[in-house]
Amino acid sequence: SQGRSMTCYLDDDVDQDRLIRLATAHSHRLISPRSLGLSGQHDARHFLYAISQHIPLMTRNASDFESLHEFALGAGGHHFGLIVVYEEADRRKNMRANEIIQALSNLESANIPLAGQLIALNHYR
Repeated sequence: SQGRSMTCYLDDDVDQDRLIRLATAHSHRLISPRSLGLSGQHDARHFLYAISQHIPLMTRNASDFESLHEFALGAGGHHFGLIVVYEEADRRKNMRANEIIQALSNLESANIPLAGQLIALNHYR
């Protein structure tokens, strides 16, 4: 499944032009909250937008979205995937834009269902 593409909605903390450009170059589509006038919205609103579009959301904000993940499922709801870029203890090891896009390609190739899952993108480096 080479060349498959992934569509994700971006949380504010990963909404960067460089990341979006790199994604496009690798056939992925990252949807920016800026492009929709949603910058600075509450995490739950970002999550709801992604759910309404049937797409996963990507974030670096692990703790808040772990809670929203549990809330959605615990309330009998569902979502289409949470892709979390975890911060490393050693900040120099944090994933850079190109590593995030490579990991996204690796995740797509792994062909695992994302719905209802919280995925640590770091594992797909």
